[in-house]
Amino acid sequence: MEGHIDTLAQSPVTTESPRDLLVRTAREVSAFWWLFLLLPAVGGLIGYLPERSETPMYKARAELLLVFAPNDPLLGVTNRSLNYQLASIYRQQVRTITFLRTVVASNPDLSRSDGQIRTALKVRILREPTMIRLEMADTDPQTAANIVNAVARGFVKFTTNSNVQELANMRSSATEIGLDEFDQFIVENLQTLTTLQLLEPVVIPEALEPSKRRRSIALGIVAGLFVAGILFVALRESIGGISEGVNLQERFGLVSLGKLPKWSEDEVKGHEIISLTRPSSQYSEAFRSIRANLHFASARSSARSVLVTSPRPSDGKSTIASNLAVVMAQAGKRTVLIDCDLRRPTVRRHFGLSADSDGLTNFLADHSLNTPDAILHNVDVEGLEIIPSGPIPPNPAELLDSPRMRRLVELLLTDHDMVLLDSPPILILSDSAVLASKVDGTVLVLDGSGTSAREVNAAIEQLHKTGARVLGAIVTKMKVPNIPFMRRYHYDYAEDVSGGGDS
Repeated sequence: MEGHIDTLAQSPVTTESPRDLLVRTAREVSAFWWLFLLLPAVGGLIGYLPERSETPMYKARAELLLVFAPNDPLLGVTNRSLNYQLASIYRQQVRTITFLRTVVASNPDLSRSDGQIRTALKVRILREPTMIRLEMADTDPQTAANIVNAVARGFVKFTTNSNVQELANMRSSATEIGLDEFDQFIVENLQTLTTLQLLEPVVIPEALEPSKRRRSIALGIVAGLFVAGILFVALRESIGGISEGVNLQERFGLVSLGKLPKWSEDEVKGHEIISLTRPSSQYSEAFRSIRANLHFASARSSARSVLVTSPRPSDGKSTIASNLAVVMAQAGKRTVLIDCDLRRPTVRRHFGLSADSDGLTNFLADHSLNTPDAILHNVDVEGLEIIPSGPIPPNPAELLDSPRMRRLVELLLTDHDMVLLDSPPILILSDSAVLASKVDGTVLVLDGSGTSAREVNAAIEQLHKTGARVLGAIVTKMKVPNIPFMRRYHYDYAEDVSGGGDS
């Protein structure tokens, strides 16, 4: 009896419920628990370090109200816009060294230099009504209040003196032009002047300012969580493998047809077909289990022509296709395996066929061939025939997309039970996408130690664009503990020493 590595008969692909999505996401996040622990901790530490020597401070405030002129002297400029522009000018003036030196000179008891005041003085503009808020932080509450009070009153005096100087300039201008009604001139121009008023006396602060340390640590932790979330998505989609604890049905909507362990070159030589050379091995049992799962999957969809492809090169699809063809023939199915990789063909090496054997490209290019008999090659497996790639053409995609390719599959199905097509990686070349539309179903081979979730999603999307029917996926190169009946065997697809390789 054939054992099943993965689920034997899986339900059709269904939309993931919100609860299932939440559970799956929680499981994926738990796999990266260190990321969500480490980065917030680092963020909190970064937020703490600048504030670790924070000195307790008292902050005093003063608010200066801008009493604006009722008439707007600028054409096309609203009072609100003009008011804010004037407040912005005042904000810059109140922090100039020239002004602050006059404040320090007028108030020698402030015990702070103009540079120290400028560093600690904060100036903000408040709207509706427009005001300028002065804030001074200091370790001594009395000093903070005295400095803010001196700066506020000094700036009111400064702006008043500026207005007086402007009036003097007006008088001089009126005298020069011989204006008789000077008083009326002054009254009219007073409508364009703005004054500052201190709203209320400065109060000595009684309470210390809230510590910045707690806020900085909290912001650091939040920033760490945000960065961890971004890295989690990037890791999951870009480098997150699919071998460990990933349910293909839940994650990608793929029926799992089986998993194969990773073996070493010492155990499997070159292009050895292990299901043929060692039919009693655990590896052969794995292929028979995949055959059974594929039988159920293809029976539901009446699939007799199946394309075998993978997202990337070296995922093991040629090894899968060759071994599947053997175990299908051993089960009594009349099977034909076609090497549709017209760029790096491998199937002929698996079965010992010569490089100049007639094959697929001969039939596709020679319209005088009406049957595939001339390109079918018998091998040492009863019920199995091979169609190698044939001569390498300059235009593989065009040949595979020709009507003769579909015709070939139809002819083969008249006297064969199953037609398997080995094809190039679907994310590298367009050949597989072309072939997927000409067969009943497609099997996706995934490297359990290297294929990322992003690559799986991209391959599925590419197949769906062609309208292909995806029968399921086979995961290769799994670690031994993940395979129930494997204990001490390892697996690897041997590279072709002659340069062909296994694609």
